[in-house]
Amino acid sequence: MGIITIIGTDLVGKTTIAKGLAKTLNYKYYHEGPPPKNIITVKDYTEYWEDILIKNGNKTIYDRSFYCEIPYSEVLKRNCLIDRKSMYILEKLMKQLCPPQEVTVIWVVANPQLIRKRYDLRGDDLLNYEQIIKIQKLYRNIIKESLLNVSVLEVGNEFKGKNI
Repeated sequence: MGIITIIGTDLVGKTTIAKGLAKTLNYKYYHEGPPPKNIITVKDYTEYWEDILIKNGNKTIYDRSFYCEIPYSEVLKRNCLIDRKSMYILEKLMKQLCPPQEVTVIWVVANPQLIRKRYDLRGDDLLNYEQIIKIQKLYRNIIKESLLNVSVLEVGNEFKGKNI
C-alpha cells in the first residue's frame, strides 16, 4: 500500500491504529485535526489538501483526512469545506501519487457500547456521546461514494476486518 487513510469517529482507536501501522510499515504519519481557521471555502480546503497530499506523497498514513470534514461539519452545524466533487478530485490525486491498488481507506468502527465505555472513561473535548454515534453513522454514506478501496475495521474485544 502506498497511501492509507484511517477514518472514523472519535474514540474508536484511529490514532493507535494509524501510529502502529506507520511504525510497522515504516510510513510517514500525518494527523489532521480541524481545518485551519484561514481555510473558509471549498476551493481553499481542496487546495490545502492537494498541497498536503503532494508534499507527503507515497508511503504515508493519514490519521483523519478530508473525509472527516463531511460528517463532523454536519453534526457540529458548521460550514462544510468539502463537497463530493472536491472529494473526487482529491481521491484522483491520491491515485496519481501511487498505483490505485495501493491507495486504501480504512474506516474504523466500534459498537456503541464500546464507544460509550471509552466516552465514560476519557470523555471527548469536542463532542457528546450522541454526536459521536451520529458521526459514525454518517460515514457510511461517505464511504459508499468513495472512488477508492474502502475496508471496514471493526474494533472491540477483537479485530474484525472486511472490505465493502
